Amino acid sequence: MKASNIVVNSSRRNLKKGEPMKMRMFGNRWYSNFRHDGKKQQFALDAWGGTPENPPNQAYIELGTLMSDLKKGLSPGGVRKKVKDIKVKKLTGREADDLRLHIYPFFGESTWVEVDKDLIEKYLENRWGLNSNGGLQAPATVEKELRALARVMRVVDSKWEKPKIRYEKLERDILEPLTFDQISLALTKIPAKYHGAYWVMAYTAMDVSDVLNLTPKHFKDGWIMKERGKTGQEIAVPVCKSLKDVLNKTPYPLDKNMSIFPDITTKGTSTAIRRAFSKIGMHGYGAKYLRRYVASMLLDDGYSHDWIGKALAHADRSKISRRYSKVYKATLETAFAGLG
Repeated sequence: MKASNIVVNSSRRNLKKGEPMKMRMFGNRWYSNFRHDGKKQQFALDAWGGTPENPPNQAYIELGTLMSDLKKGLSPGGVRKKVKDIKVKKLTGREADDLRLHIYPFFGESTWVEVDKDLIEKYLENRWGLNSNGGLQAPATVEKELRALARVMRVVDSKWEKPKIRYEKLERDILEPLTFDQISLALTKIPAKYHGAYWVMAYTAMDVSDVLNLTPKHFKDGWIMKERGKTGQEIAVPVCKSLKDVLNKTPYPLDKNMSIFPDITTKGTSTAIRRAFSKIGMHGYGAKYLRRYVASMLLDDGYSHDWIGKALAHADRSKISRRYSKVYKATLETAFAGLG
């Protein structure tokens, strides 16, 4: 760096256009005073010690980095901020959720300059693991999460672009069916407030949203009777003994129209379940695999794909339910009793 570009130990006076960047010592730390976009700026350098007449080499290195950042059009100081401290305006609801649930927990303690291709690849590996060939994998939603990260990065550099990263789509459909032991092990990693809903899903094959919408009026003579939100078809599931034990421990609201799980959300429940399976090394598994657990158990017991499709209230357009119009209660009771 040329000496003409720096004035050392200047007073903190107003700088005029065209004046060189100034570096001064205050206390035991070094600071830089300069003009940027017509405004006075002061920047704390990561350099300490020395004397006003003899700055440490680190001060010159830090100042050189600052000058380089400014030349690139980067926001002064923004590159030094931690990701969690960079404020983003006008976020969509999805972006805010992705930042809060995924981006800040992983990238939050990193500074802007530390977010590079390697760190993003570690994020993918941490969140979804590697495939059988040792390659990165992720579902389509990863692009939405990384777009939220880009919103943060562009506060500092409006031209920031996500590095090109090769990863394979996570094919959740090819994952093996869960076993009861795996379901029980994952439960140990789930916060207690989700336990009741988790077991209802495992014993009924109901979707998360349908379980959280259950009210006392949906329980009739040992059965759960309601419409499936996703397809509009009627759900009729017998309450097996194991499920009855779970429900006996669940406080019922006095109002028959209130949910029996009022303190949890669909998104929070799905996230807790997915994270629990990841913690036991089963990346890619989530709430819908509890539904598939029931289907696989019924299939092992000899029930046909068509019968199972109707029993689980698949949409009419589904191939596995197209030919059946009725599933008898007696058969359902026998089938679901085996889950307990």
